[in-house]
Amino acid sequence: MSGRPFGKDDQGRPLNRTKGVTVRATVEYTLQCVVERTRRELPADINPKERADQIAKARAEALEQILARFNSVIVSPAYHLTASYLYNEGNAYSLEFDLFMSMICAEISQDPKFHFNRGSRSISETIARLVRPLPLSQVYSLVPRFAAWFAATDFRVARVTANSATIQWRCAAELKHLQPDQHQAFIYYSCQFSQGAMASIPKVLHGAPFSQVKEIRCLLKGDECCEWEFTWEEVEKKKNTIFNGFSRQPQAAQQPLSAI
Repeated sequence: MSGRPFGKDDQGRPLNRTKGVTVRATVEYTLQCVVERTRRELPADINPKERADQIAKARAEALEQILARFNSVIVSPAYHLTASYLYNEGNAYSLEFDLFMSMICAEISQDPKFHFNRGSRSISETIARLVRPLPLSQVYSLVPRFAAWFAATDFRVARVTANSATIQWRCAAELKHLQPDQHQAFIYYSCQFSQGAMASIPKVLHGAPFSQVKEIRCLLKGDECCEWEFTWEEVEKKKNTIFNGFSRQPQAAQQPLSAI
């Protein structure tokens, strides 16, 4: 890394492109991949205690490896990371750190669809509770607003119907903060992460199948933006239980959340 991972840059500008909630979710998914791989590789006849010990050891070693790899690319020891810092969702990080984090965690996870899969696990239960009463079409129309809670990036809604949404992503402003030889990697994993996050909306909110994703345009092909069409199945509406039965007014579910 040529710059600082968090805090302020050399000009005193805050480094807050990627929020801590995304970093923590990425680390957690990486560790989950390691745990699942360890579980599969252990002998079937190993006793339960030894199995649990081996899985816990693999998880702890993977976390140490993540920290060591992160810190190996951070020039100044003053900015070296600890586990407690990574797990603090209130922190924010530079775009360059996001790039290195994503690549390092993908390697450790050994998941060929790592970026799509971590994206599909990125929607917090807090947000899910907030938007669950809304029609899926309205949820997709709010994607740019909610995405801003996790990263400073440029999503735009091109079109929404009753069962589909076309979303665009642009990153010209972000690429200015990266070296030219880093652009392709950044666009690729960001595209995959975004597809995973948005395709998972029906599943996360209602337990329904993922949306089908159709790639319309791609920055890596020279287009002006990445553009995807998400198509979902109709889901059965459930009662609003955000406040354990307190909020049961159907008209409240139709509000545009303009106060968010």
